[in-house]
Amino acid sequence: MFILTKEGITAIVRTLMGYVYGFLLTTFAFDLPAETETALTVLFGTGVYMLIRELAEKWPWVGNFLVVNKAPHYEEPTEPAA
Repeated sequence: MFILTKEGITAIVRTLMGYVYGFLLTTFAFDLPAETETALTVLFGTGVYMLIRELAEKWPWVGNFLVVNKAPHYEEPTEPAA
């Protein structure tokens, strides 16, 4: 069963921000057909996300570009009481 938690929302926001940057880059930096633009958005979005995460390990302030500077921390699910 999937339960959306604060940590889940943090993960979603951090991931989507990379794709927002990829979209902005491909939309405003290149004049391309829609199919190519979509593929480059995914490619650049993934690359930007990975780059920001790597740079944030060395310079923590860079993590602010993902809106939430704290990586999500997941806990093991507990068994429901019988």
